Amino acid sequence: MRMAVIPLGAVLLLSACASDPFLEEGRLRNQEISERVVRLAELRAICAGTPQVPGRALTPDEALEQTSNILRLKSLAPDIWPQVPLFHPRVEAMRVVCAGDPARNLPGRAMSPAEWQEVLAILYPPNPEGSYTTGSVTTKPSYGRVIWEEEYWSEPAWRRDRYWEYERDRRYRDRYYDDRDYYRRDKDKRWLPPPRDERADREREFQRQREQFEAQRRAEERAAAERAARSLGGSSSSSVMDAVREREERARRDAVEARRRVEEEGRRQAQQQEAREREDRARRDADEARRRVEEGRRQAQQQEAREREDRARRDADEARRRVEEEGRRQAQQQEARDREDRARREADEARRRAEEEGRRQAQQEAREREERARRDADEARQRAEEDRRRAAQQEAQEQARRQAEEARRSLVDGPNAPRVRPD
Repeated sequence: MRMAVIPLGAVLLLSACASDPFLEEGRLRNQEISERVVRLAELRAICAGTPQVPGRALTPDEALEQTSNILRLKSLAPDIWPQVPLFHPRVEAMRVVCAGDPARNLPGRAMSPAEWQEVLAILYPPNPEGSYTTGSVTTKPSYGRVIWEEEYWSEPAWRRDRYWEYERDRRYRDRYYDDRDYYRRDKDKRWLPPPRDERADREREFQRQREQFEAQRRAEERAAAERAARSLGGSSSSSVMDAVREREERARRDAVEARRRVEEEGRRQAQQQEAREREDRARRDADEARRRVEEGRRQAQQQEAREREDRARRDADEARRRVEEEGRRQAQQQEARDREDRARREADEARRRAEEEGRRQAQQEAREREERARRDADEARQRAEEDRRRAAQQEAQEQARRQAEEARRSLVDGPNAPRVRPD
């Protein structure tokens, strides 16, 4: 009785809100695939290492986990995974290198930088249209976009190896956040005037001190010469000049030595300052690299929940696009076959018409030749008959004329007149 009072719309709404077991199963399957692919990427990173943390061989537990993930992925999509770069023979060989091979008594080891670059080239092939540019004050880097909101994820082309791209997307997001924070952090410094050149300031200060020292030395030399001239008033001017020159030479040598010591001290201080600046830059770079790594790890953890939802949505979209693309592909193939059939039929029809037209023209020409021959024969026969008729008429006329002539003569000459036979 209670069901009788429930509106039909409410029943339909409840049935529409119920979860589809097939969709839920597909979502869980795609989620498991993405998690296992990410775990394989983490194990590869452990084996390859980083500039801060060197790589190492996988432990027995990690090797067992790697093998389990590989077998599970192959069982989840047996028709797709053999074509994915994640299962490239060279990548498989590197997994064996990291985990070792107990059957052949081969211990595991870390990947060398060359092997790591080779694996990266296989897993992440270069994208020519997505090259990176650093940008400037008024522009942004080429990859400075929110990746999961791009059209690439909303309307991508159908591909059978999209599963391994989850691992590549993590690197793209890390690089995106690193550059976004860098430009946010460095925004104020870009608008400040350039820092003063401390080395040029030190050189100008040394030059000022040298000029001041030279001026003071020349003043002291002049005062000493004047005092010597006054004290040697009775002596000759030549001895006074010799003494002055000797003092000037001694003062010049002292000034050169003092200037050399000042320049040497300036160079030593400049070298010490440059060494301190290099150490400060190296320390700042190391701190910045460590901070960027920590920031990327923290942001990656914060994005994990949203990534799962995005992956599920992309997987559903990908499945729908695969079905649509397959339908379009089959329709295009059918249309191409139809076009070929139509073209073949039209060619056959055109060839048949051409042959029929050729035969018809040949028959028409034969008939025309026969008709012309018949007309020619009829005309010849008619001309012959006409000639015979004309000849008969002429002969009859000639005979009638002779008879008339004979009758006329007989009337004129009488019956006894001799007959003259006309020629």
